[in-house]
Amino acid sequence: MRSSRRWGAIAVALGVGLSCAKRTDERVRKAWGNASKAPAEGPSDRGGPDDAQGGDTEAQPIRVGWERLEEILDTALSETAVGTDDETMARLAERWCQVQPVPRDTADGPVLVCIPNPPVQIDGHAFTLELGGEGVIGLVATELSLADGSALAEEAVRKTEHWCTRPWTDATPRPTADQPPPPTADRLFTCPVEGSALLVVARFVTDEATGLWQVSVAVIDAS
Repeated sequence: MRSSRRWGAIAVALGVGLSCAKRTDERVRKAWGNASKAPAEGPSDRGGPDDAQGGDTEAQPIRVGWERLEEILDTALSETAVGTDDETMARLAERWCQVQPVPRDTADGPVLVCIPNPPVQIDGHAFTLELGGEGVIGLVATELSLADGSALAEEAVRKTEHWCTRPWTDATPRPTADQPPPPTADRLFTCPVEGSALLVVARFVTDEATGLWQVSVAVIDAS
């Protein structure tokens, strides 16, 4: 993938707004299959014929914390290994979102933003889900202090490095190549994974006046 498109995709993964709603465009409505679906009913609440008849299919365990984040990333990596498109993102929204997401227009195409169901909660911080924009599947925590954002980003790098086929690259912008970034600088780490995907962990300030930070963990289809 061309460098400019790759970093444009990373920018989408890090910078999309976090508003959610109970409506979406026609393509995503069709993917959900029921535009009048009750807001509180998530994708995991839909049962098949065996469920209705008391089938013996064993329920999948509900994962929490880092296990839940890794569960989403594992599926994201499988999807990006074969390529992503609008239909793939709509299908993942159907699978993961608590309510139907509103597409947000960006320079890299529409991005779907929602609250995952089951939720992703780590150390008391809730993550939202972002899908779209040059094949980005990302999880984002906002309104963090610098200390919380730093700890969360560092732990994300440790927890997800087992997917990396090469060591993490510190892609943090810095004044000179041999000068380390200051502790209060935005941080950006990337690594390649199996297939053509790129794994990204980032921490950056979203409001300098109030000192609020954001952490993003994203998989980007780099094909």
